Amino acid sequence: MKQVRRDKDTGLTDREQRFVTEYLKDLQPKAAARRCGYAKSCAASVASRFLAKPHVRQYIGLRAQKALGEAQVSTQMIIRELAAIAFSRVNRYVKWGPGRSWQTVDPETLTDAELGAIQQVEITSKGRCRVRLHDKTKALKLLGDCHKLYTGEALEQQKPRHLEVILTDKRSKIPSTRPEGSPSQSGSTPV
Repeated sequence: MKQVRRDKDTGLTDREQRFVTEYLKDLQPKAAARRCGYAKSCAASVASRFLAKPHVRQYIGLRAQKALGEAQVSTQMIIRELAAIAFSRVNRYVKWGPGRSWQTVDPETLTDAELGAIQQVEITSKGRCRVRLHDKTKALKLLGDCHKLYTGEALEQQKPRHLEVILTDKRSKIPSTRPEGSPSQSGSTPV
């Protein structure tokens, strides 16, 4: 039987080391196996075998922690960003006026966390400002996963939702069409 040579520091074979390097580029196991030279037909099973080995998973964790440290990113920073998205509220970005009017909130009054919850800002051809917040459901799931609150199966079955709010000048009124989740004239509160 041929003896496999392992690195004395990592305990990984050359193939395992190469797989880990490729895997950490995009966290796509099948793609990593393909970049290592494995055939498309067997890349998924090869990647699965590599990731099933405890010493490979441990080394991936060490390399990922090292990369986070070099980027000066802490677990707390990641959780803080997820929390900003997960607990963002539309009423921090707009104020509901009488009827169907909305007033924009001065962006200078928003905190860094509130600004971080914004995914996209776009000015439409009609001069309206369209603001899209990051996906709250996904952020809540990731936070729950961080704290091992649940497996997330129930949330994975839900369709991704994005909250889209159309903002206009403080004195303008929004046309009768309202985005999903906006309050009705009966005064219900937004989600």
